[in-house]
Amino acid sequence: MAGPTSGTCKRDVFSVSGQDSNSIVPVLCGQNDGQHLYLEVGERTGPVQLRVVTSSPSGHRWRVRISQLRRTEAGRAPPLCLQYLTGRSGRIASFNYRPAAQGQAGQPTDGGYMNNLNYMICIRKESGFCSITYSTDNFGSQAMANEFSIVNFENEESDGGIDPRIVATATGGTPTVPAGQAGVGPIKCRHDFLVLSLDRLCGERLNDAAASSTLTDNADVTDYSAGQFVVKFVSNHQRTGAGFQLDFRQNPCSSQQTT
Repeated sequence: MAGPTSGTCKRDVFSVSGQDSNSIVPVLCGQNDGQHLYLEVGERTGPVQLRVVTSSPSGHRWRVRISQLRRTEAGRAPPLCLQYLTGRSGRIASFNYRPAAQGQAGQPTDGGYMNNLNYMICIRKESGFCSITYSTDNFGSQAMANEFSIVNFENEESDGGIDPRIVATATGGTPTVPAGQAGVGPIKCRHDFLVLSLDRLCGERLNDAAASSTLTDNADVTDYSAGQFVVKFVSNHQRTGAGFQLDFRQNPCSSQQTT
């Protein structure tokens, strides 16, 4: 399917309806191989509808596998978790994550995450494990880190509009985070952000400043939260980046590992 235009799915659209009112699924488009969604449907008696609308001239391909889970079944996702993963290690990525090919400048013109996202990725804490670490380079096993790009601008209001008091072009404005750096906290990461270990993260590097204060470097992020591990991703109404693709591994309770 064609990807979004300036963050909005205009040409091709995948949408879901008929699920419980608190089981919100964003409108999706682009390339989402390997992604999955959990829907709560216990409150509804009618059918759940998956709808694909295409208007782009390019080829369209999709294959969706549907599995129904009983209310008490072990693999059921916790409430409000759009995505749910189990296991000691794995990978998470934003929708339509399409980084620039090696040696090429810039992401594809229809790459990147969508506008108006607000969802949680939940990871079950395995027995005997007390923390989880996220990495952009698969913990040093990759020669190059995966692209990380979550953008924010000074002149954007909370509803995604441009502040009329500031003169800027549609693509102008001042980034809250300098190019090639990580952003941390609600001031730098006001509109579009990834929440890891209760911190808002954004910019062009993954770094919460806990393991490294050099914000021009990627640095692994470790979450010591009690209960299940939760990753939250939010975007506003305009201007998007490439997104994120992170490998994770859970750390044994006996380990002192922090990276």
